Amino acid sequence: MSITNTSRSQVISKFIASPKATAFWIGILLLIVSGFLINLRHEYSKQQHALEMSSLLNAAHKNLEQILKASYNSNLAVGMTINDKGIAEDFDKVAADIIRLNPIIDIIELLPNGVIKYVYPLKTNESVVDYNILENPEIAAEAQKAIERKSVYFAGPFELKQGGQAIAGRYPIYIKDKFWGFSAVLIRFDNLMNAAGIYSLKNPNYYYQFSKISPITNKKEFFLSQSTDLDGKIYQEILIPDGEWTLYIVDKVSDPYYLSDLLPYLIICFLIVLIIPYFIYSILKRPQELALINSLQEKKMQSSDAKFQVIFNKTSIAIAQINYENQLLLEVNPQFCKLISGTVEKLTGKSFLELVHPEDVELFSKTVTITNSIFNKSTSVIVRLKNYNEGYIWTQIVPSAMLDENKSKKTLILAIENISERKIAEEKLIQSELQYKSLFHESPIPLWEEDGSLVKESFIQLGLMDKSRDYVQNFLVSNQSILFEIISKIKVISVNQECLNLYNAKDKNELVAYFMSSMKLSPTDSIIEMLVDISQGHKKGKTQGKVFFPDGTQRVYAMTWNIVAGYEESFARFIISTEDITNQISAQKLIIDSEQKLQSLINSIDGIVWESDGKTNKFSFVSAQAEAILGYTTDEWLNNENFWEEKIHEDDREMTVAFRNENIKRFNHFNSEYRVIAKNNSVVWLRNIVNVERLENNTIILKGIMIDITQIKENEKDLNKSLEMVTEQNKRLLNFSYIVSHNLRSHTSNIQSLAILIKESEDEEEKRKLIQLIDTVSNDLNETIINLNEVINIRKNVNLNVQNLKLVQFVLKTLDVISEEIRTKNIKILGKIPPDTLITYNRAYLQSILINIISNSVRYCKRNDNDRFIKFNYYEDAEFSVLEIEDNGIGINMNRYKDKVFGLYKTFSNNKDAKGIGLFITKNQVEAMGGKIEIQSELNKGTIVRIYFKN
Repeated sequence: MSITNTSRSQVISKFIASPKATAFWIGILLLIVSGFLINLRHEYSKQQHALEMSSLLNAAHKNLEQILKASYNSNLAVGMTINDKGIAEDFDKVAADIIRLNPIIDIIELLPNGVIKYVYPLKTNESVVDYNILENPEIAAEAQKAIERKSVYFAGPFELKQGGQAIAGRYPIYIKDKFWGFSAVLIRFDNLMNAAGIYSLKNPNYYYQFSKISPITNKKEFFLSQSTDLDGKIYQEILIPDGEWTLYIVDKVSDPYYLSDLLPYLIICFLIVLIIPYFIYSILKRPQELALINSLQEKKMQSSDAKFQVIFNKTSIAIAQINYENQLLLEVNPQFCKLISGTVEKLTGKSFLELVHPEDVELFSKTVTITNSIFNKSTSVIVRLKNYNEGYIWTQIVPSAMLDENKSKKTLILAIENISERKIAEEKLIQSELQYKSLFHESPIPLWEEDGSLVKESFIQLGLMDKSRDYVQNFLVSNQSILFEIISKIKVISVNQECLNLYNAKDKNELVAYFMSSMKLSPTDSIIEMLVDISQGHKKGKTQGKVFFPDGTQRVYAMTWNIVAGYEESFARFIISTEDITNQISAQKLIIDSEQKLQSLINSIDGIVWESDGKTNKFSFVSAQAEAILGYTTDEWLNNENFWEEKIHEDDREMTVAFRNENIKRFNHFNSEYRVIAKNNSVVWLRNIVNVERLENNTIILKGIMIDITQIKENEKDLNKSLEMVTEQNKRLLNFSYIVSHNLRSHTSNIQSLAILIKESEDEEEKRKLIQLIDTVSNDLNETIINLNEVINIRKNVNLNVQNLKLVQFVLKTLDVISEEIRTKNIKILGKIPPDTLITYNRAYLQSILINIISNSVRYCKRNDNDRFIKFNYYEDAEFSVLEIEDNGIGINMNRYKDKVFGLYKTFSNNKDAKGIGLFITKNQVEAMGGKIEIQSELNKGTIVRIYFKN
């Protein structure tokens, strides 16, 4: 033990004996520790700067993205004003609504083929109308990018013809896959920068810059007035793809090592490294220096006055020296002169009281009176001093008493600080507090002002502040005693009269007691939710829930709470607004129940119940049956303004839309029937029963029901077809009966007459001739019966044998049959029938039809015409294949015989061989095969016969 104590004493003695070495090694140790601490601070500063820059850059970027997204949606809305014909509808109305909803947008344009034709607002923008942006190379290059992307591309910033800089979001519009032009929204560049917070950056350490690669020069262009030289500077950048812009945030200091942040620490560490070793050195050297200090003390006292003068004149504090007895100014420093806008010559010898506001002279004098000790820091006074340029300013004066050299006469040193700004801020704070209290107590909304600081402390003690929301809620619900204890720690600071009225309380104390008793019965979900929000660090919230009162009643209250600014950390002050929504909840439930019943009723109707805007035709409601009937979802009905018109069958669209518009114009209820195209491309017939309602604001609402009448229409079609068939059959039957009665009666009458003559005749030769006549008449009767039988057979053959026949072969065969007559009459055969043409037909009928038609062309050719011809032509349409046979024969007077041309025994020439049976049989054969036959003829010019073969 003695050896250890001896060694320790020797070491201490050695350190005392070598104060310089001791101070040196201590300094080295402190230097190492300081370097380590400064390095830690340096890394922390770099991280903080990077995080701060990233936060500011992301905030500005997010603001820009929100603005561009809103502009993107506005572009789409403008584009939707273009109809299928490429014409803008309600452009000014839509544009006005867009600018009203999105005021950051300055100009809206439509540019068919790149030419500005529609502008809103037109005022001040007239100069750009008919301007073709595609003729400007720089603008055209960026417009082309929008076309290539087929989406909105933001061009610029560029100079506007009407003045100023702007960006333009252009959206390419296509109609039926063909480029129509652009819709465009323009935002002035300064407005964009202000809205994004770029111009209003409050952090003095950074600035923003904004650039883009020029499509013409392919070089980077900067658009903000700050420095564009980023070499050697600390910055972060982010790309904005919608306009291919780059947004930068740049550190103004450009100090890669953050020396500005480290400088205080460097100074402190440097001082520590110097002062502590020096202090130790001084302590160790103190015995030797005591004598020296005493000798130097006298010299320091002698120079104190000179030092005071230096401090007096060089300090940044305004100082004045006045006479204690009469308050005359003895000396003032430059800062004091600057404070009151005076000069040393003007102020010296002047009474200080003349500078003090008259209302503050008494207060200042009392303060001076009690200042009787040197540098009495506890004494200060706030008075107004005259500023020769600005009037009176608020100052805080700290007076200090000093004795002269004889220690008999006192002077005062006044240290003066300008506190005008602080005073104004205090007055504003007081005024703000008064306004707050006035608004709070006079508010028509029930308000509570509460202190939740103890609630937060309880959460911290229970370890709930860092727990999840579900955990905290389960904890509070499971621990009712703790929950009530936490609720009881909510201190009610104040309530307004509306709050007392809401709870039927006389004063705050009665209200608190009433509230706490209800919480004992059952803590409300809304209170628990608010407490959970506090545990999650939320600064505001909304909730609602039931409150059970001791008298057995219960009410539903909605609560909105906000932390008062400045109390975000402590939760010592927050405002709760409450509203009794019991009746509102009941009414909402009735409305919901009623709506559900109505919806159920509507969906049970076998039809599409709908409602739409009479002006825009946009549906605001369609029932669920819409999808069942047509296949389109309700979203497809509701999201497309042109849905109804687009789905109408093209053959019905124009008439249906015109009929609708005419009735809306007259405010008439109306019914209409038309076809629509279902989602599976089937055709559905609808009967639309529509009521037109005009509201007080001139809004037109259409309400109606669309009923599927497809089956009814099919039944009508079948019925009409049957009716046509019966009508035709009756017509044929009537015609046939006429033929039978007329022709047979004619022959039987002749036979009867000849029989009477034979009976009455006595001349044998005459009888023989009459018998020959009877033979002739009987042959005619037989031929008539054969012809009528053939007609009956044609009509009876409903299941004819049909084949695929080559039409050209049958035409050639027919021409071959009558070739001798064709050659004799020198008739030319013209035209062309495709050799592979097939028709599905009965072989005998086809041959008979061609023989009848072609032989008529040969038989009734002109006698004295050397340019006779028969011309064949073949073509097809959607329903029929058509064979056209044309000749330049004698023709038929169609004005006279149009309705008789296909009649039985109808002849139209003087040809003795004409019987009037061929065309009649031909027509029946063609119609029996589902086709039709037409004749176009002109007397002495020729005839065209068209035979329609059903496809």
